[in-house]
Amino acid sequence: MMVPQRSMFAGCGQAVDIVAGRLTFVAVTDRDAFASVIASQHMIEYNVDRELVYWPFFKDFGPLNLGLAYRFCRKTAQMLQEAETQGRHLVYHTGPGDKYKANAAVLVGMFQVLLLQRAPERAYKLLQPLEPFLPFRDPSMGTSLFDLTVYHCLCGVGKARDVGFLDWHLPSSDFNLAEYEHYEQVENGDLNWIVPGKFLAFSGPAAQPFQMGTYVTHTPEDYHRYFHLKGVKAVVRLNNQTYDGQRFVSGGFAMHELFFPDGSCPSDSILQRFLKIAESTEGSLAVHCKAGLGRTGVLICAYLIKHHGFTAEEAIGYIRICRPGSVIGPQQKYLISKAKQLAAEGREFREALQAKSGPTSKPEDRTKRISRASFSINASSLRRAPVAPSAPVSAMEPDSAPAVAGLYRTSSNGTAKTMSVDGGKDPDHVSDPATASTADSNRFTRFMRRHTTVRITAAKLGSQSTVRTRSQSVQALSKPGSQAAAASRGRSQESQPKQAAQMGVARMLAPNGQPRKMPAALLQSGDSEALQHFESLEEATPEELKHGWTIGAASQKLLSTQRTSLRS
Repeated sequence: MMVPQRSMFAGCGQAVDIVAGRLTFVAVTDRDAFASVIASQHMIEYNVDRELVYWPFFKDFGPLNLGLAYRFCRKTAQMLQEAETQGRHLVYHTGPGDKYKANAAVLVGMFQVLLLQRAPERAYKLLQPLEPFLPFRDPSMGTSLFDLTVYHCLCGVGKARDVGFLDWHLPSSDFNLAEYEHYEQVENGDLNWIVPGKFLAFSGPAAQPFQMGTYVTHTPEDYHRYFHLKGVKAVVRLNNQTYDGQRFVSGGFAMHELFFPDGSCPSDSILQRFLKIAESTEGSLAVHCKAGLGRTGVLICAYLIKHHGFTAEEAIGYIRICRPGSVIGPQQKYLISKAKQLAAEGREFREALQAKSGPTSKPEDRTKRISRASFSINASSLRRAPVAPSAPVSAMEPDSAPAVAGLYRTSSNGTAKTMSVDGGKDPDHVSDPATASTADSNRFTRFMRRHTTVRITAAKLGSQSTVRTRSQSVQALSKPGSQAAAASRGRSQESQPKQAAQMGVARMLAPNGQPRKMPAALLQSGDSEALQHFESLEEATPEELKHGWTIGAASQKLLSTQRTSLRS
């Protein structure tokens, strides 16, 4: 009978076996004792605490975003191949530190749910011996109004897998890491797909291109081509009118105005209008408020609850992983209070649709008909050679930029993609991985056989494996006569390598206490004119403006480390 590997770490931390005889997860409390066990047992160990880093707005500390989670899963799969080649046991470890442990638990849970095809309940059951986990919180300055747990995050990811939003478990998975990390940056558009083919969340465009160094704000025209390529049919604005909405209308998009105050919850009228717009629009919606986080997030989550069967907690957990900082303050409790009503409305909606047009698919099957051209979360994949036993594996290995830099790229072929779940469901019972039947081991073996060339990878690597920043892509984006063209003239077209997805971005709180993502150069330059420009766009009272911008100690430390790294 196999002895669980976790028992070997009793004196140096909390440990759980994730894959029987192959992978153990340890929350370290005594580093020296842990190192001694690793050396004596000739195990392979790895840690990503300093590799995969969450950039906070203020007091928030996780969970890590979808791109970083993907990097973790890719690295773990590669390390497992290496360990198997050498006939050695693999140990993933984190800590010491409660924040590290909570983020690591979500990563390990996502690996189980998205790659090993385990039910969220089973994945969390294996992690329970490591409790307690520090709950995640929203990015606001005040007291946390809602505790987002590790379990909530795993259930949200599990639901996203079941409805077809995330398909990493499929051998034909099309996740494009470079595209996700490119477009989520402020300088490249600050956008994320939450529901592939239906909802894109982005920060509000500027009325005029404002240039500071190599950074230029985006105007409505900058998004036109990307939106057309991705099937966006309408734009929903939730904040005050900082630009003329006709600039999207002239580009062929419907424009909807649903203003409600920054950081607040939507009225019933706003909520129902948003849902009706989403239900009646044939194609995708691009939704924004000021930062594309709070107001944008709460309404998209309401749609997830009504039409895709998410609970409020699952919706918040999922959207925070897709777009960190989403759903803020009272908006969290609002979703919880509205969840039963929204779920009931969803059932009524489907019953009415069925009565009118005959049997329809279940809500979790609706995304199976999404066109490949609509995807940003999912795009092209790459086969790679197996990892050599001695090859170093870095989670932060750079990936290529999208095929066309800027807010648009070459469209995929547009053929339909079936998003069905591959493989059977987990059994209802949950057992210790070290004493369970061989079913889990066989499932993992099948997965590794499908991925012997490591299909959990990203876009095709070119001669330069870099993610390009806004400063390199303006020329490709700007067309003669566009408002961004004048601001971009004369700037360098050379590619600038980037090692981390968050390079160049500072997360902070605006004068009214709401989270914002700003170019780090804005802080580093101390440009008072630039700060005043951005303040003028805020929905803040004169009294709030006196407070100025707030950047947390953790963000300051990360920016300082980044500057030191760039100088060296």
